[in-house]
Amino acid sequence: MAIHFFFRGIWHMGADGTMRIIGSSTTSEGMVGIEKGVVYKNGTGIIKIWLWK
Repeated sequence: MAIHFFFRGIWHMGADGTMRIIGSSTTSEGMVGIEKGVVYKNGTGIIKIWLWK
């Protein structure tokens, strides 16, 4: 069975081309969470999500 994620957040593009992300998420299995991340100008990055049931 697949888990579906639904995100709501704010994405901010910095002057250097880096995108910063902060927001909240829910899943199709009733979990909620928060997220924080960064995507660099070259397309690499990381997004961390902490989930609670």
